[in-house]
Amino acid sequence: MITNLIIACCEKATKNYAVTSALALFGEKHVCICCSVSELFKAAESTSDAAIIFDKNFMGFVMNDILRILKVLNETLKFYFVETGECSPFLAVRTHKLGASGFIPGIERSDNCKKGFLEIREGMDSYPADIVRYIEHRDYIDPKCITDVTRSEKEIGICLNMGKTQKEICSLVHLTRQNVSLFTHRLKRKVGYREPFDMWLLTQQSLNGKEDKFDN
Repeated sequence: MITNLIIACCEKATKNYAVTSALALFGEKHVCICCSVSELFKAAESTSDAAIIFDKNFMGFVMNDILRILKVLNETLKFYFVETGECSPFLAVRTHKLGASGFIPGIERSDNCKKGFLEIREGMDSYPADIVRYIEHRDYIDPKCITDVTRSEKEIGICLNMGKTQKEICSLVHLTRQNVSLFTHRLKRKVGYREPFDMWLLTQQSLNGKEDKFDN
């Protein structure tokens, strides 16, 4: 049974839905809202019987590094990812590969959100049925789209956020157009990209550093 919930979301709509559901189910004393990675580390180390709720952007481009640290700080922690709208299949499979207990899309729908958070409270695994099929049959998914974000991909993401053209990106990262196109395709799948704002948030989180605060 999960009695404490840590919220680590920076996209405003996703954060609002997650906080509202968490407070209703767990109560204010058992919900911790983190606005930076350093606050997250502190909460994770000091909280027992806890789960963390992430959105896809909170950890920027370094999801694997931060999750690895969290596991060292508190090996009993569970963590889940939530998202508005439809599930990002490549991102969801990537989170499962990293040890997440669930990925809950469509949290703007009250019934869906309530069901997901009840499963979190019970410490259950919570992945949509179609994502479970992806997980069980990896032949449906490109394995190179569910690995860590590489240095080249991160550099390309930062360039995209700056509005650079493909020609400019090739010059800056010293890659051919073919490779820039391929790495861009993989990066967008890895991070669940939907719109330019996603890349902006990821870039901000990665460049700000651990002490910077996210908007509430």
